[in-house]
Amino acid sequence: MCWSDDGNFLVIALEESFYLLQYNPAFVTKTFAERELTDEEQEEGLEEAFTFIDEYTEVIASGHWVSNECFVFINTRG
Repeated sequence: MCWSDDGNFLVIALEESFYLLQYNPAFVTKTFAERELTDEEQEEGLEEAFTFIDEYTEVIASGHWVSNECFVFINTRG
């Protein structure tokens, strides 16, 4: 996992692809202020805390956020 510097975006790298997600801190703050989490939410997390942006079929060897909205990476393909 690799978070952008501002904490608004997250890259989750898997074996054959990676996902780009956007974090929704307002939803998380609102949820915690309004109610207690259910047992399932405590175990699994809040799915609505993230918005799916895209899936990429690349294998990341290394990567880095160069700005809050630009993730650069090196893939493992030759």
